[in-house]
Amino acid sequence: MVFYKSKFILKRRNYYLRTINFTNDLTAIPKDMSYNKSDKSVCLNINEFNFNDEVISGSQPVVIAFWADWCGPCHIIAPAVEEIACEYNGKIKMGILDIDDNKEIADKYGVLILPTLLFFKENNLHDRVTGVISKEELERRVTALL
Repeated sequence: MVFYKSKFILKRRNYYLRTINFTNDLTAIPKDMSYNKSDKSVCLNINEFNFNDEVISGSQPVVIAFWADWCGPCHIIAPAVEEIACEYNGKIKMGILDIDDNKEIADKYGVLILPTLLFFKENNLHDRVTGVISKEELERRVTALL
C-alpha cells in the first residue's frame, strides 16, 4: 500500500488511475509504487512485535489498515488513509499491517479480504470495513471512533 507523509505523488497516482480506468487490470501497478517505509510516514508500521503495545495497550483509538503490496484495491484506498492519518494526527493512531509478514494477526481478526480496516477503541475492536471506501466514509467512521 502506498503511504506517504505528504500528498500522494500526483504523477504516479495519475498513471496508476489511468491504468486502472482504461485497462481495468488491478495487476498493472507500477513496480516502484510500494509502501514508503521511511520514518516520515504518519502511519505506523504495525507488526506482530509491536501490535500489543501500539493497538491493545494504547490509550488512543487506533485504525489498522490490513494490506499487501500485490493488492490493487489497497493502492486505491492508500491516499485516503494517509490523508485521514495526517488530519487526525494526535487524536488517533493510524497504522498499516502487511498480511504477508503478519499472518497470525490477520488470522486472529479474520481478515480474508483486502483491504480491511479495523477500528479499535478502548483496546477493543469497535468497527470493521472491508474493500475500498471513500475518504468521506473513512472520515465518518474515524469521527465516530472519537
